Amino acid sequence: MKKLLVIADNVDEEQFALNKAISLAKLTVAQVHVVAFCYESLSFSDDQNERDKVKGMIISRAQQAWGNYFTKHQYGESVNYEVVWEKNIDDWVKEKCKYMHYDLIVKSGNRSEAIFHTPTDWRLFRQSEVPVYSVSTNNKNDSLGKSILVALDFMTKNKSKSALNEKLLESAFQLSVQTNSRLYICSCINIPVLLKDLELIDVYNRVKTIQKKIEAKATLLFDKYDIPMDDLMIKEGVPWKIINYYAEKINASCVVVGSMGRKGIAEKLIGNTAEKVIHHTKSDLLLVPNV
Repeated sequence: MKKLLVIADNVDEEQFALNKAISLAKLTVAQVHVVAFCYESLSFSDDQNERDKVKGMIISRAQQAWGNYFTKHQYGESVNYEVVWEKNIDDWVKEKCKYMHYDLIVKSGNRSEAIFHTPTDWRLFRQSEVPVYSVSTNNKNDSLGKSILVALDFMTKNKSKSALNEKLLESAFQLSVQTNSRLYICSCINIPVLLKDLELIDVYNRVKTIQKKIEAKATLLFDKYDIPMDDLMIKEGVPWKIINYYAEKINASCVVVGSMGRKGIAEKLIGNTAEKVIHHTKSDLLLVPNV
């Protein structure tokens, strides 16, 4: 990674995204650009001059607050920042990434027990062509150097999904090296419930057969990264549930999942499995688009 874009938390709050970005950038000597958004509705006045004056005051106050913050923390020349007046954060980020070529977008997930992500988070997940690292503000395992889980679909026959598998493994492997984490890979065997309920197949033997096929494909892919087969976990069940099960089992600091990069109406969904994982995981999340 050479360039990271950080969407700052509020200046008077803990800087989850910035702190994680600096940790990620240390070993790669990456440049970190922090953007602090500020915006207030100015509909209280019909006077354009008055609105401009208030807007200027808000921006000035934000610039002063962030100036004080960076003076206090002294991150060095590798970290810079700007204050931007913008309501639609995701649109601004998407446009910025078109010409700045960032390697990663880092943002706090702002998750709670009731609401796991903001609308801005979801729009970034669905539309960004740059990987998005969502920092969990509730993740108790927030230190680097622990474990990372990446979910791969070894049984796909879709060339695009196969390419995404390789991209996901590459991203997860790099993240594990940069953060001194152990990399685990999980793969799910999803047998339709109807087939199991009607006992139309021998589930046990079918799972064993598929597992052997997955292990054979995984061996070819893992050899490139010198990943031990012991770090591959395979289980039958609903994919998103299996992924979150393993994430909790290994106490994953980050879960890496992929987005197929759908366009038009379909961009409202990034894939049922990914959507479910994003909604339920308590770990940090790295979403890698297939673009």
